[in-house]
Amino acid sequence: MARGFSSDQAEKLKDDGWTLSKLKQAGDKELGNAGLSSSQISAIREGQRPPIPRDTLNKLLFQNRFVCCVCREHYKPIVVHHIDEWSRSHSHELSNLAVLCLDHHAKAHTKGGLDQNLDASVLRTFKKNWEDEVRNRDSRSIIEGMAGEYSHWSMINETRLFELIAELGIDPTTVAGFQRALRDGIIDETGLPIPVSKARAFRSDGVEILTRYQFIKNLLHAFIKNAHIVNVSDYLDKSIMMPAIAQGDFIVVQGRHRFASLSKTKRGPGQRYRGTRKANGVCFTYVFDLWEATTCSAWAEWLRGTKAAASLLQVKDISRDSDCRLVLTGTILAIGSFANGLRDREYGGNWKWAKSDDLVSEPKWLEDVFDE
Repeated sequence: MARGFSSDQAEKLKDDGWTLSKLKQAGDKELGNAGLSSSQISAIREGQRPPIPRDTLNKLLFQNRFVCCVCREHYKPIVVHHIDEWSRSHSHELSNLAVLCLDHHAKAHTKGGLDQNLDASVLRTFKKNWEDEVRNRDSRSIIEGMAGEYSHWSMINETRLFELIAELGIDPTTVAGFQRALRDGIIDETGLPIPVSKARAFRSDGVEILTRYQFIKNLLHAFIKNAHIVNVSDYLDKSIMMPAIAQGDFIVVQGRHRFASLSKTKRGPGQRYRGTRKANGVCFTYVFDLWEATTCSAWAEWLRGTKAAASLLQVKDISRDSDCRLVLTGTILAIGSFANGLRDREYGGNWKWAKSDDLVSEPKWLEDVFDE
């Protein structure tokens, strides 16, 4: 009531889930829709500007990979800039925030009509182009990482893969390797796989193993090129994962995995295993069938025990366990072995987001990267 609200109005705002902190962070339009008058909005604005909500800040920084959206120079310190000035917009919305280096932040605050270097429209274009590039770059890095001499997909979930390419409208008959796979009796004329004997140790265990692998790998790469996949390998922090990743997202995570048997089945379908990747208070887990192994060495060696691997999965659930570890449970699409270049970060000791960058190094960076 000290800010000009009646008791009834204050009670209604409380019932609608509003707090003083939320009111200060909301834009003028949103406050007007909540029933606040212009004088009440002005009263709310009194005092120091509230901080950018932590989840919003983390999501923005992750989407921009902690890099200025204008110059894209990884070595430069960064700040978070309000595209439409806070004094006018009172908006901490993700769409109103841009990651800038100190040089471009100074240019964004340069006034003078035609002499202004970075106005709101230009900044929004830079931001969109860089965030689009980040999304596309992650998909490219997966395919490039699996192009090494010893790199290979040890497991591909064929059933889920065919569902996904159908959802994306990818015609398997147009994918490289289709004619040979058809000739060898691996697929039918529509491109769908023909069932094999369940007496095999794993599905590809036959004379057609190479042909099958090449065609299914090409299908997987066609999906990767057309899907939005996020490489989280270097960003395993609870504060980042929570706002940045949602149910339904496709992610890839590289590092040390543990593959543990869940069944007594030794051949054919039903050789259930659990794959787990744990680091820095974040855990990724999924169940897969060893029947989906792509080669004999993958079936006998690379999908058992503790191995370095890259998992491509769709997140189905996000929760916390009894140790307050963030747990992301998913449906596995593929497991790669000996992938190159998907991970730079080591999780054994202290790690900083950028070299010589006091603004974004742990633990103080979250409080210091936004501008006044």
